[in-house]
This record gives sequence, structure tokens and C-alpha cells, in this order.
Amino acid sequence: MVAIDGSEGAIAALKQAADAAEAGRSRLVVLTVEPRNPVFHEPNAQREQIADYARSEHLPGGEAEARGIIAEDILAEARRVLHPKARIGTLYVTRTGDPAGEIVSCARDYEADTIYLGSRGLGLVGEILLGSVSGRVKSLASCEVVVVAKPH
Repeated sequence: MVAIDGSEGAIAALKQAADAAEAGRSRLVVLTVEPRNPVFHEPNAQREQIADYARSEHLPGGEAEARGIIAEDILAEARRVLHPKARIGTLYVTRTGDPAGEIVSCARDYEADTIYLGSRGLGLVGEILLGSVSGRVKSLASCEVVVVAKPH
């Protein structure tokens, strides 16, 4: 299973997970999580961009609808990246809630043997202030967790 958020690190994790699925002839679950309470998961600039997008597109569902569109775009990008590996059985999933909790829950639901995550590269201060999703997933998951660094 791979959890993606549209970041460079997530795309790198997606590619690594696809290679592993192809080598092991196993199914790949691609997950993106819409945070239920984005205040604690996103920097202010990103929250403002989402709110601006919702207003500019006159979305009746506001930020929630904008988040749904963004999740669809993230999964569409995953489909483009995985297109050359079309023979891998792939399931695309969107969940809403606490990212770490939803990642671990999805891995359990689909009986994943490995979770791949991209490192967002927040650094120590960012991880202290915002928390590290990958660190929380590592502590909660009952399977192997592979954190893939974003390409330099």
C-alpha cells in the first residue's frame, strides 16, 4: 500500500511501491487522505490556497468540496505515473480523517504487508510543530513502513 499527498516524496514512494508490487506480483492500494481538521495538518499558506480555490471556483461545498477535487487530482496523477505499469492490479482509495490513523486503518483493511510513504522533508522544527505523519504511522502500524525521501 502507498499513501500519497501529491508531494514529490509521495510520487517517489508511489514508484517504489509499484516496483515492489510488480516484482512480487501483488496488488497495490493507492490511498490519499483528506484531513478532517486541516488546521493541524497543513501550513497556513496551503489552507489559504484551498479556501481561495473554493471561492474562485464558486464551489457550493466550499473547502470540503475543494479538498475532494484535490484528492481526485492526486489520484489522477497516480494513475498517470502508474500507467506504464498497467498490469499491476491497483485499487485507488480516498478517505477522510486523521492521515496517520486512516493510513494505518486502510493498511489493516486491505491486509497490506508494507506501507510506503513519501517524506515531506519538514525538518525537525516542522515535525515538532505539525507532527510527523510518517512517524505516527511507524508507531501505529502492524506491518513494515518504508519512508521514501523526496528526490533532490
